Amino acid sequence: MAEPLLIIGSYLSPYVRKVLVLLELKGIAYRIDPIVPFFGDEAFERLSPLRQIPVLVDGDFVLNDSSVICQ
Repeated sequence: MAEPLLIIGSYLSPYVRKVLVLLELKGIAYRIDPIVPFFGDEAFERLSPLRQIPVLVDGDFVLNDSSVICQ
């Protein structure tokens, strides 16, 4: 079985919640790494240079815009 998608972001963000609702509706397995983007480390900055959330990580594939993730 494939690893669940990793969603990096805060539950407080409406953009993160939008992605989580879509994943739940589609029955897609995910796990969330709740972070505060303003105090992230360098690893987060490499995934999202503008420090925006959410970030979807699937292996080496990374998306960091909620509208793109939801498509």
